[in-house]
Amino acid sequence: MISNDDFRSVVAVARLAPSVHNIQPTRWALDPDGTVRLLEDLTRSIPAADPTGHDVRLSHGAALEGLSIALAARGLDISDVSPVFGEAEGRWSTIARISLKARRTDAVPSDLLVSRTSWRGPFLDGSPEAEARLDLLASSRDDIVILRSREEVRELSRMADDAGFQFMIDPEYRKELLHWMRLSRGHRDYGRDGLSREAMHLSAVEAAGARLVIGPFFDAFRRMGLARAVLSEASKNASSAAFVLFHRPFDEDPFETGRHFLRVWLEIERAGLAGCPVSALADLWSSNQALTGMGGLADDRLLVNVFKVGCPRGNRTARHERLPVSELVVGSTPG
Repeated sequence: MISNDDFRSVVAVARLAPSVHNIQPTRWALDPDGTVRLLEDLTRSIPAADPTGHDVRLSHGAALEGLSIALAARGLDISDVSPVFGEAEGRWSTIARISLKARRTDAVPSDLLVSRTSWRGPFLDGSPEAEARLDLLASSRDDIVILRSREEVRELSRMADDAGFQFMIDPEYRKELLHWMRLSRGHRDYGRDGLSREAMHLSAVEAAGARLVIGPFFDAFRRMGLARAVLSEASKNASSAAFVLFHRPFDEDPFETGRHFLRVWLEIERAGLAGCPVSALADLWSSNQALTGMGGLADDRLLVNVFKVGCPRGNRTARHERLPVSELVVGSTPG
């Protein structure tokens, strides 16, 4: 149903789906019978930030949705996804087997996937276009709640600082985060994976400072009462037009949740807004529960993630730091 060359072209688009810390844990294989296998690279994990593997599995789900979007552009669609558990060989673990069929009629344009990117810079405060775009976003899905009053935005910006700092206190978390940060163009994996300083909207000076504050000087800055202030993003986040609460059924498999996570992000793009996850707000249980109350979520719903959204201040170009297709397709040859 799909040739090896076409499959590589599909993976080239599917890889643009987001993954936690941009670690890109998903790999692909095309079997002789035309079945696609979604695999996990077991060497790519973040045990300090994601000890249960929830976020990695969600990343696989987003990658699967990216595959679906890429296939649609070639007249194909996913007919069946069969989850697989406990099937591992070497560094690869099979997550799912995927069967293909003829194209569906409600395909999401792949250009939304290509243009999607995290915007970690400031927003245009009080942009008149933002309200209409937020209304369009609000009507797009029933698994989001938009908090847009200035009081709510300021409160969530403060809460995001609190939640983020709680994770930063853990030295293993900081070590792991630094491992995936690409703060210099001289890094061997710069432009391939992780979080580059450009993607994080940091100048060269700010990136050098972040390396020191998150790294060897954190304890000293914390003793002086400066660590939280130096790491604060409250003023930048407070320029957001709104915060979007993304929620799903409490018992949903994160693999399925990941597909909807990407869909929500693409709806943010479709509405003409820039967005970026503020994951700490959902990952810290105390802030998760506070926002569950603020958003009026039912008891059977789980707050999965939170996006800050708005109209970006400055030029926004899609940055996709991704591994080459030859490293993502298992059994492929370089090229």
